[in-house]
Amino acid sequence: MLVSLVGGANYANFIYSTDGTTWQNGTTLTSATTVWGLAYSTTKNIWVAGESIAGGGYMWYSSDGKTWTKTTYAIPGCVAAPIGVNDTGANGPVFLVGGYGCYYTSDNGQAWTQRTSPFGVSTRVWNAYFSPTLKLWAISSDTNQPYMATSSDGINWTTKTTNLTTSVATSLQYIPSISLWICVSTGGGGIITSPDLTTWTARTAEVGDFFSIATGLSDNVSYS
Repeated sequence: MLVSLVGGANYANFIYSTDGTTWQNGTTLTSATTVWGLAYSTTKNIWVAGESIAGGGYMWYSSDGKTWTKTTYAIPGCVAAPIGVNDTGANGPVFLVGGYGCYYTSDNGQAWTQRTSPFGVSTRVWNAYFSPTLKLWAISSDTNQPYMATSSDGINWTTKTTNLTTSVATSLQYIPSISLWICVSTGGGGIITSPDLTTWTARTAEVGDFFSIATGLSDNVSYS
């Protein structure tokens, strides 16, 4: 099952496909909105999505990718980030998504717990990723140093001072075959890579913002 969302001036709706060619409408949202985060857990057999609207956002979930239920959990400052997925059964929550000055975790995609950001109250947790290979959570912030933080349980974090100055890591993945982190970024950073989440090397420098990356070499196939 493939799932996406189509936005509009007055409404938006989830769409789904079983072959990537023919798409059908799923649940319709009643207001203009955008879904920035979309992820699936194989162990929980549930889709989750983060809705972004002016001044905030809400989490949605679905067991089939067609019919979606809006939760009562509001994410301050809007959901504008990929959702991290941990299907190992250990190392903390199943889902992790960022917000302004905080982040949220969930073990089932339906109930969410607000937690304190390691980056401070005025900085958004922009990106979340779990590496089963390293048994490690990684998150990034949208501005200021440090840009990165890691955790073995999704609760207690160690911040990293990076060599990034203007780039913001908006989508992050770990490639175990070459022991390398790869991400795309905003702020003109393009594609950047790092062996340790601290020292980053620019691979392409483009004018514009990059928000998502996908690779078949990632060690977390549930990540979206």
